[in-house]
Amino acid sequence: MNKEHIKGTAEEVKGKVKAGLGELTGDKRLKREGQVDQIKGQAHKIAGDIKDARHDLIDSAASRKK
Repeated sequence: MNKEHIKGTAEEVKGKVKAGLGELTGDKRLKREGQVDQIKGQAHKIAGDIKDARHDLIDSAASRKK
């Protein structure tokens, strides 16, 4: 887990709250903003997965050299 995963989770939670409030109050704009925030959160998580995979690949290559 890295900073991108943490940012992603926070962004998704923020988005779910916004979308829920938008749904509850009938505020379509707030609901859409929440949905966008959720997508941003997912993107951060994917970026975190890529960073983790890159580090794993580098570590694997380094251990092969030894």
